[in-house]
Amino acid sequence: MNRQNYRLLVWLVIILLVLNVSALGTILWFRHTLPSPPETRCRAENQGQHNRLHDAFIKEELQFDEAQMKQFIVLRDKHFSEIKEIREDIEATRKLQFMAVQEKNADPNYLDSLSSRIGLLHQKWSVSSTEFLQKASAVCNDEQRLRFFTFMEQSRKDSLQWPGHHRRGGKKECRIKQ
Repeated sequence: MNRQNYRLLVWLVIILLVLNVSALGTILWFRHTLPSPPETRCRAENQGQHNRLHDAFIKEELQFDEAQMKQFIVLRDKHFSEIKEIREDIEATRKLQFMAVQEKNADPNYLDSLSSRIGLLHQKWSVSSTEFLQKASAVCNDEQRLRFFTFMEQSRKDSLQWPGHHRRGGKKECRIKQ
């Protein structure tokens, strides 16, 4: 290899090295300066905003007065707290079930007991939701009650179109803009 080819090769390696370092630097810089994607910040940052928008919608749609709205919020928050615990129990039990099923000689009785536990937790969730609907509808007058159940039925149908949206707090795109 003659000297001129050697110099050309050295310069090509230097140029490629500079390009790689600058590309890597650009990627790292953008990663730290751009906001995180919606699914990572949505739930934490927008939960309060979501509740306020939902509350405003409920108040407007059902024409609740302040006393009714306060009662509704207390019932809703208690219900959401119960549901959160149940959802966490279901997820923990599903993890146990998944780990157990991976074992070569998984105990069928243990797997059945985990399946039964998941079923009981879903039943508990359903009972909690039914009790919430009964208590929340008791806050309403007759006209509001009709609108309440129409709204809840539509919400139920919407949640069936978005699997995992409400059920497991699944990852989803953030719908609320900041």
